[in-house]
Amino acid sequence: MLYLIEKFNLNLDLLKVFKYALTHDLVEIQAGDTDSHNASEEQKNNKFDREQEALNNIKERWQDFDGLHTSIEEYENKSSPESESVYLMDKIQPVINTLLAKNSYYIDSKVSYEKYISWLDGKTNGLSRLPIEVREFLIELKHFLKSKSKGFFF
Repeated sequence: MLYLIEKFNLNLDLLKVFKYALTHDLVEIQAGDTDSHNASEEQKNNKFDREQEALNNIKERWQDFDGLHTSIEEYENKSSPESESVYLMDKIQPVINTLLAKNSYYIDSKVSYEKYISWLDGKTNGLSRLPIEVREFLIELKHFLKSKSKGFFF
């Protein structure tokens, strides 16, 4: 995220970006990760309930940490350009890391380029507050992934 902020000189509140980046996975850590491409139907079906329970546990455990609760909720609600940008990075960072590591995750998981893009679009189409530069980066990333799809995707 910092790379994009610097590269495109984005007008984003860095404090909010850091807060969302640091707090957004706390719920997932408590609830257990749900692999986007390999989760069982049961895991997919109960993800919301597990995460809601985890959020309630966090609120109970850190009752006097209102800033933490607010950061998590703002991230989950995608209520600002900062929260949407961190959300997007959370969705695209795994594919970037997998590509850089020359890992076979997408082949092993039988995820085609088309299936990945369909999943990504489903996660990102409703984002209306992203800076235009971030939207353009996402388009460029999709083109780049398509050019690398042979041998990377199933």
